[in-house]
Amino acid sequence: MTGRRLTSLVLLTAAVLAGAAGCGQSESEEYAERVEEARDLAADEARNVAGEIAAQPDTDAMAQTLGEIESRLDGAVADLEALDVPEGASEVNADHVAAIEDFSAAVKEARRTAAEGQRVWFRKATTDLLRAASTLNSELSAIQSEAQQAGIPIDPVQSRE
Repeated sequence: MTGRRLTSLVLLTAAVLAGAAGCGQSESEEYAERVEEARDLAADEARNVAGEIAAQPDTDAMAQTLGEIESRLDGAVADLEALDVPEGASEVNADHVAAIEDFSAAVKEARRTAAEGQRVWFRKATTDLLRAASTLNSELSAIQSEAQQAGIPIDPVQSRE
């Protein structure tokens, strides 16, 4: 288990325990915190993907790194799908899931082409991946604005690093 994933699980557990202890958060505030954790993890992956790929010495290492990123993104989606979504937040939650899944699909395609050693196709997949990373960040900002308008107190994207 990677450090980021372990940190995510610890934070998720802490959020659940704090909620169970009745620390005074409203349902929408608790929901917003948990969404922010999953969303910020995905945003960090998008922000760092170019450097992660460039740091790898060959396509096998790139495929492994991309597989790890894909796994963390899948975890973020699973966390979002497991949430008890408060009234009025269903669309916001679905939009977060869809945005992260779209980015994850680009990661998966880049991983597949790297694993197959298809250098020419990997370059195209990497270009598509970087475009998807940019798109994810734009979509997350738009979703955050929609959430605020719907009365869901989701803060802007924050770096988890």
